[in-house]
Amino acid sequence: MQISPSPTDISCVICAFNEEQRISDIVSVARQNPLISEIIVVNDGSTDQTQTLVEGLASKPGTPVRLFNHPHNKGKSAAYSLGVTNASNDLLLFLDADLVGLDVAAITKLIEPVLEKRTDVTISLKKNSLRLYKIINLDYVSGERVFSKSLIVDHLDAIAHLPGYAVETYINELIISKQQRLETVRWSYVSHLRKTDKNGFFLGIYKEVRMLIGITTMFSPYVTLRQICILTRLTNAKKMETNRQ
Repeated sequence: MQISPSPTDISCVICAFNEEQRISDIVSVARQNPLISEIIVVNDGSTDQTQTLVEGLASKPGTPVRLFNHPHNKGKSAAYSLGVTNASNDLLLFLDADLVGLDVAAITKLIEPVLEKRTDVTISLKKNSLRLYKIINLDYVSGERVFSKSLIVDHLDAIAHLPGYAVETYINELIISKQQRLETVRWSYVSHLRKTDKNGFFLGIYKEVRMLIGITTMFSPYVTLRQICILTRLTNAKKMETNRQ
């Protein structure tokens, strides 16, 4: 007899492109968190050992690890669309594959506000997020989020065809349009590897510029500023509400 997912079961979606240095640590930490019932890894056309390492983890006992492979690199947006399409649960946890210092407690801290219905969406604010993001209490392009699959399920085809790094800003628009409650979760000891750390200075800068171009192709500077203002107001309103309780 097949057991239906519980309303509190969480699918963790991790997209990876040439992340052999970090992917094992990220998947292993996610497997240790009892709130996560499945882990979906989308290997986005990696040319290193990412696929082999995830296959090794999937063969071990514990929380199921499901691997999906793109034959070539399609970008983060397409990878997340594939991952969410195959998620079994309504609650989703997005994790980037290049995090440093991630542990079980940090994941739980991101999940609990949504699981306990204190908010609809959580977004991480990492140790090495830009200073501006820390001042406004929002990293609007953070890749670590928890929310309901229902927020994006009707938009997966559109997401699959977005520029590679536009998925977070697209989801921001859905949060605003659907008037979702939003909470920033500060990760004081979790950071992410910048592209210059992974690819060297010049190639890293090139990839950073490509990412910004991909985002601005889809969203104008006006839309970006509007998003930041509205989402900042939502997160700070939520913070004041929490402080009053």
